[in-house]
Amino acid sequence: DLLPFSNYSFWVEVYNSAGSLNSSLAMIMTFADAPYGVLAPTVAVLNATSAKVSWRAPARTNGILRGYRVLVESPSSSSRLEVKPPILVDAGLALETVVTDLEPFTAYNVSLTATSSGGATTSSSTPIVTAEAEPVGFDQPSAATISSRHVVVTWDLPSSPNGVVRSYRVRVDGRIAAAQPGIVLSANLTGLSPFTLYSIDVEACNSAGCTTSDELNVTTSVAAAQGIAAPTLTSATARSIVVQWQAPTNPNGIVSAYYIQRRLVNVSDGVTVAKLSLSSSFQYLDDSRELEPFTVYLYRIVVENRAGNGTSSYANVTTKQAAPEGLSPPIAATRSSSSIDVTWTAPRQPNGIVTGYELTRTELRTNQVVRRLFSGARFATTATGLEPFTNYSFVLAACTTGGCSMSSPAYAATAEAL
Repeated sequence: DLLPFSNYSFWVEVYNSAGSLNSSLAMIMTFADAPYGVLAPTVAVLNATSAKVSWRAPARTNGILRGYRVLVESPSSSSRLEVKPPILVDAGLALETVVTDLEPFTAYNVSLTATSSGGATTSSSTPIVTAEAEPVGFDQPSAATISSRHVVVTWDLPSSPNGVVRSYRVRVDGRIAAAQPGIVLSANLTGLSPFTLYSIDVEACNSAGCTTSDELNVTTSVAAAQGIAAPTLTSATARSIVVQWQAPTNPNGIVSAYYIQRRLVNVSDGVTVAKLSLSSSFQYLDDSRELEPFTVYLYRIVVENRAGNGTSSYANVTTKQAAPEGLSPPIAATRSSSSIDVTWTAPRQPNGIVTGYELTRTELRTNQVVRRLFSGARFATTATGLEPFTNYSFVLAACTTGGCSMSSPAYAATAEAL
């Protein structure tokens, strides 16, 4: 039951019937031993990389106290927490120390070793987990283009999350486009514009802060052009039309060609008048043989790119008027010795609005000419005051604002008279 590193006095006491006698004292000290009563240290986590460790002196040092040493090591099995190499701190004879260079959000066991001249004793350990820090090692995300307006972004966990990642924020051109909980490693980005370059990054956040990945540049796929205005149409002549247009406000790709399509009002199917390359100006003169005077035509622009075609709405124009065509000779019939009835019909192809008719009467014997004008709605007249038994010719002219045309002559003679 002797204590280590302690002084003891010994003597011998002799007894007989006459009494007792004590010997002189003998002094002796027990050998030193390892300290006794080394308690587990108290640990206060200061931040993600340091902790303050404090302790009490051993209940008995059992020798000359040489100093204290703090051991910080990861537990033998730390489940999801990463195991780190141990840290040893010599604290001398102090009763506290600060341990640095710890890893964020890491489990450690902290124990104290007290060393005396008789040996060393290690306490039981105190478990701790360091505080979280901002994640680090966040790689660039990946992207898969689903359509011209839809991209799926995926990413991996930061190589050092330094805590529990609670959320991700996906930014497109600096603006937050999607937010996901920490267990989700992808996001759908919709409502994008076709054939557009976007800069995408992902921000990973835990309770201590956030870190941002490198930017990923993604160009959405091509789509058919949009924002195509109807063309501007001008009738240059009665048989030609000038078509003018503008580039689409949203080409959604590289425009490879422009098509000009034309149709009539009551015809659903159009015909392609021209295919023009980008080197052409935004103007085309349509002087196709099929064009007719004073006719309504509808035109639209078709814009072609790699994804297909986009079309404008139709615009309409009426070609200018021209001189009538297909004007038959008038019909002249003898009425009496001094009069002849003349009738006529409208031109087979008026090429506009017939504003009037001119009837020219010529007496064939004297070449005397008489002209009379009639409105466009008049189709008959009677020539009076004529000479008996005389031959006359009648020529009809029909006019529009685009010009006039003349028929071949019709002949008739007045009847005989006394």
